[in-house]
Amino acid sequence: TNAGVVEDFGTSGVLEIASLQLSLTAPPALRCDADTVLDSGETGALTLTLHNRGFADVSGAQLSLSADLANLQFPDGVVSVPSVVAGATATVTTRVQLAGLSAPGAARITVSLTQPGLPVAQSTLDVVLHSDLVPNRLSTDDAGAEPSAMEFGSTLVPHAAAWGVKADPAQPHNRFYAGSTPEATGSHWMRTPPLQVAATGNFTVAFKHRYRFEGDASAYYDGGQLMISTDGGATWARVDGAGYNGTLTTVSGNPAGGEPAYVGQSAGWPVLAAASVNLGTAYAGQTVRLAWVVHTDAAVGTEGWEVDDIAINGITNTPFPQVVADAQTCLAPAVLSSAGGTQQSAPVNTSFALPLRVRLLDGGGVPMPGQAITFTAPGSGASATLLGGGTAMTDAGGYASVSAGANGVIGSYVVTATGGGSSASFALRNTAAPVGTGGSGGGGPLSISGPSPNGQGLVTATVRSAAAPLPAQAYFSQAVFGNEGAAGVPPLAGRSFPYGLVGFALENVGAGNAVTLRIQYPGPLPAGAQYWKYGRTTPAGAPRWHQIPMALVGADTIEITLTDGGAGDTDALADGTITDPGGLAILAAP
Repeated sequence: TNAGVVEDFGTSGVLEIASLQLSLTAPPALRCDADTVLDSGETGALTLTLHNRGFADVSGAQLSLSADLANLQFPDGVVSVPSVVAGATATVTTRVQLAGLSAPGAARITVSLTQPGLPVAQSTLDVVLHSDLVPNRLSTDDAGAEPSAMEFGSTLVPHAAAWGVKADPAQPHNRFYAGSTPEATGSHWMRTPPLQVAATGNFTVAFKHRYRFEGDASAYYDGGQLMISTDGGATWARVDGAGYNGTLTTVSGNPAGGEPAYVGQSAGWPVLAAASVNLGTAYAGQTVRLAWVVHTDAAVGTEGWEVDDIAINGITNTPFPQVVADAQTCLAPAVLSSAGGTQQSAPVNTSFALPLRVRLLDGGGVPMPGQAITFTAPGSGASATLLGGGTAMTDAGGYASVSAGANGVIGSYVVTATGGGSSASFALRNTAAPVGTGGSGGGGPLSISGPSPNGQGLVTATVRSAAAPLPAQAYFSQAVFGNEGAAGVPPLAGRSFPYGLVGFALENVGAGNAVTLRIQYPGPLPAGAQYWKYGRTTPAGAPRWHQIPMALVGADTIEITLTDGGAGDTDALADGTITDPGGLAILAAP
């Protein structure tokens, strides 16, 4: 259409959504009946195919899903896209669940793709919901049945899907039949099931339609015809008296060249216009089929032909299905949840102390034994080795577990477990080797020591108590004794640290646990000293200096209480690890 192109000289990666497909049979789908429609209580698997059409790898992309119907939910939340190399494709599958719908419905799913440095890209999928079909019930067809009773095809195999069902862009519940115009010479059809014409009375067909076919002031190159077959579809003839508005050209190779057809643009476009044909008694007592056929040449494609609200009279059978509410009573989806082993740390190349354990319950809360659970760890970077290939079967109580070992890369990551149409996750962390005393086996008090940066002597931090007893696998994974630069924090304006700062990571304390540490300095506590630390006070907040309470327990010793995810924990996350760069601060000398 001579719209032009825009050149792009960028060398970055660019992801695009190539396709969306909803399945009721692919994992992790969970359905209650054998049809292809998502019903209340069922879980569908939405598979997205992504293509990197750029020139560099793309990492850090995310997918968020929404729908125009509140009953449709996406329990996996925002979905992370694995790194996609230039020119490659990747598939991502996420769950879609429907609940609380009591009548047949439809919805539009919108997928938003975010990737570094680019605008948000969106793609949509229209889906039919909570419906069953009663076959051979109607002589009318409004395109609402899924699947349709119509037969779609083409003389060109690559264009067999030129006809199909389409949803109104403004109203996804309003569906109609749409025939596109491929840029290829051929005929593309939508055919009815067999129609048994009555022995008496008129045989009529009515429908609503709109069309926009390729044409110009001198000729019509593409068009549509209503056709009929009396031999089961082996041969076809044009139905005349259908109100055709022009003749197809013979110069462009259109297979119906020289014949009358619907051509150009329908009157009142884009309004659907009523059409009707009275075939009288010419086919009385016969079995026939009707077809809406788009004929195209090899040139420009346009919107094509859209048809809705088909009504056939003068027949003795009812060839079309009726859409009714789903008749299957379906329990709520199964639930897979973590039952132990999440939010734990292990030194690199060692085993995690606790197995990764899940429990699978059906929608009524009853354990589901004998179900395969698959545990999946990241394929690169910080990750875990899963014994037994990462697969386990649920026992009589619905429990399944695998043992895991940290690989050789330090960092935090997530292991995902899937089964029964549900999923659960485990937050794990690989750390450096234990430091100080006490180790990861709980052999004595946990303690770290190091020299003060000003040369006064040793500073020692020892775990004294905890709100909940520390597990045997608790340990210090790092220790820093030094000034602000060594601890990686900015200076505290107007104050100084006479004994420097103490920085550490205390692993496996238990999510949300509060731990009291005793810190002994190599000299007396300065008058007016207060304990200051650097970090977040809320998970979303920016790191900053702030004061936390301390108790004096000797001339050179204090105690502080740090809470995982709360006061004194640098990252403000209740993840079972407490981190703390902090120290005694006094007013700086003028």
